[in-house]
Amino acid sequence: MDDSLQGIQIVGCEGNTILVREDPYVKPQIFDLKFQLGENGTQIRPQIEEYYYIDETEDVLVSAIIESKYSDLRRAELRFSNDDSSFSAIRMNIVDLVNISNTTSMVSATIPFDALMSPSVKFWIHAINDEGKSNDSRITIIGVEDSTNNYSLMDIEMDTQIVKAQGTTYRPITYVENTNDNSLYGQVSLIINDTVVDSQTLMLNKGQTKVEFQWSVPNGMSIQNYDVESRINVYGQIWNTESAVITTYDRSKSISLDEFDTLS
Repeated sequence: MDDSLQGIQIVGCEGNTILVREDPYVKPQIFDLKFQLGENGTQIRPQIEEYYYIDETEDVLVSAIIESKYSDLRRAELRFSNDDSSFSAIRMNIVDLVNISNTTSMVSATIPFDALMSPSVKFWIHAINDEGKSNDSRITIIGVEDSTNNYSLMDIEMDTQIVKAQGTTYRPITYVENTNDNSLYGQVSLIINDTVVDSQTLMLNKGQTKVEFQWSVPNGMSIQNYDVESRINVYGQIWNTESAVITTYDRSKSISLDEFDTLS
């Protein structure tokens, strides 16, 4: 669907169809979501594909700013789930930020440690105003470490090319073998010349997990060699594949007209 058509309501369908674009601000807008791992932890603004984890003895403190422009904020809930079958909700504390505006509030709540279960927990904020309009924040996922698990039962291998043309896309594959009895939540990364160029956070179920990466090979005027490896992070424990070397080459060569005459 065209993005420009999203948020459009049909309010008449006799004769001519009338389209009315809904103002997104009729719903509560959720900004600046942050979480804190443990009482003395640092507040974190979650980023996509960043890897966060906590052990089962620490609370998760969550806060955000909500603007409800056309109607008072009636309720905010911190929703969280340890699986995809159901979720729990905690009513959030609401503090009006009258020094900023009459429509802005700060909300906060805590997920207690005894509600956390390995391998991960996902959470989001659900807000509703007095007109019944609701909105959800983006989902954040953090790993939950179970200290009774033996995370050493892991293996990682990488399938890679050894030669690649410059200006093309390099697509190595990493295979992670989890021989633990339980699923784990971790991060798998592609590292080139000691720099992470691609990474994925994902659930590592028992058995083998296939992870595909992409990297745009830089253009150059000569042959270039790159050290390549893959890394897995599971609750702060790190495993790396053996380093490999990929050689890249320039697909085109410039020659002068004199050289062209010689070649012909």
